[in-house]
Amino acid sequence: MFGKSVRREFMLAFAILLSLVLISYSSAAVGVKTDWEPKRPTPNDDVTVTSTLNVTTGISRVVLSYVTFEKPPTEGWEVDADWHNVTMKSVDGGKYEGVIPKQRDDIAVKFIVTVYDLEGEIVAVDPQLGPGWAVGAGYGYTSRATFFEKYGLWLGVGVGVVIVLIVAGVAVRRR
Repeated sequence: MFGKSVRREFMLAFAILLSLVLISYSSAAVGVKTDWEPKRPTPNDDVTVTSTLNVTTGISRVVLSYVTFEKPPTEGWEVDADWHNVTMKSVDGGKYEGVIPKQRDDIAVKFIVTVYDLEGEIVAVDPQLGPGWAVGAGYGYTSRATFFEKYGLWLGVGVGVVIVLIVAGVAVRRR
């Protein structure tokens, strides 16, 4: 029906097209942009982490992993730390949310977001982690009590004492 050269050209064109499809499929990068609120949490705040993916299909799960510590980190602290994993919930096309529970005052938190495809393979990590990722990588914040949360009772007692002393001084002068 077709000559050998037409069949050969058709097969070559088909092979090239198939190769391009496979290459584009295998190199399709999943992009992740992560944010959290509040940026400066107090011990009374849960922190909501929101990750937006540039794809809406082919994702099996998105996991928020976080670690907490009281002392300044040292080399390798993230590898040896006790990580907590939270499966993030899909809230809108390509948007996922997870919550890090409230932490005590002066507790530092580091976190990363990992995206898995339908085969269970990691297709993205945010922030992108390169060689030596264990030292200082990840997003982070420190839970800090506000001045009034920390010293509110003492401030109230101090102001009360000052008022009592002023009133007592005024009363003594009037006599």
